[in-house]
Amino acid sequence: MDLQDQVKAATESLRIEKAAAQSAREMHRSKEQGLKEKAWQAQQESELKLLEVRKQCEQERIMQEERYVNCKHELNGMIESHASEIKTMQLKLFNVQREFYQKLQTQEEAWRVELARKDVELQQKGERLEAKVLELAKKLKSEGHGGEPGSPLIDRIDEIAWDTEARPEGAV
Repeated sequence: MDLQDQVKAATESLRIEKAAAQSAREMHRSKEQGLKEKAWQAQQESELKLLEVRKQCEQERIMQEERYVNCKHELNGMIESHASEIKTMQLKLFNVQREFYQKLQTQEEAWRVELARKDVELQQKGERLEAKVLELAKKLKSEGHGGEPGSPLIDRIDEIAWDTEARPEGAV
């Protein structure tokens, strides 16, 4: 095999390696994009659930308000014709109001707890996704699919690794 054939073989080998590295980078980008899309989708679902809960709360508030208004009207009508029942109705109105505000406070606290739980879940999902991305990036880098130092993939891998390693334990 003469020198020209060796050069052609080396060139072909280099082209094949570059194509393999490009393919690995594209696969990594695709996986990273998929993970980001899943995180975004989870966030959207959480926001939709929150909107649904808020809508239910508003409907409940309206119903309770209607009950309150109805009781108030009933009380006003009875004031004129049933003076002896006024105190009973006032107590009933007070209890309805108290029940309404107690339910509202309980529901608001439940929503706060649920929102906090969802926030923690989303944060944990984000951390897991970031860990998976870092693991994939390190794996690609260790397998030699990362390209030359200074390439966008290597720079991104180093950036993710630096962010992750520089973060104190338990920090968000």
